[in-house]
Amino acid sequence: MAYTTFQYGLGDRLATGIDLYTGPDVAYWGALIRYAYLTSALYLNGAISSNGNLFWCTNTWWIVNKGAAYTFSNYEYLGYTVDLGKSYAITPMIGTIHSWKFDKDVDMAAGLYFTAGNWNLYVWGNDLLNDHPRLVVGLDFVY
Repeated sequence: MAYTTFQYGLGDRLATGIDLYTGPDVAYWGALIRYAYLTSALYLNGAISSNGNLFWCTNTWWIVNKGAAYTFSNYEYLGYTVDLGKSYAITPMIGTIHSWKFDKDVDMAAGLYFTAGNWNLYVWGNDLLNDHPRLVVGLDFVY
């Protein structure tokens, strides 16, 4: 599996680009906009159940912030894909986020993917119980 981001800077703090996620039988593309930082990641995924519906995922991130120290963090998730028939599926995931140094509290993360044919709509969040929760809504498609 591989995850690649092609980004183009628009001024000092804004970038736009395309995410590409590929695996043995899949290729997902998605558009992105980022503000004030650059991210790089290594994604590893694997099946737990023989049908692949129960799976694990770990993402290691290197984040370069303008005017701040670089950070390394790790995201670990468990997910389960429920086939709804007629090329529809729903995939809830839950996991943790932590720095490599474990110098901050471990954060819980949760998300949900809804698949319709070649399209994925997802909602993802972390820091949900803190002052500044993070919520991501995305749309990508299988090519």
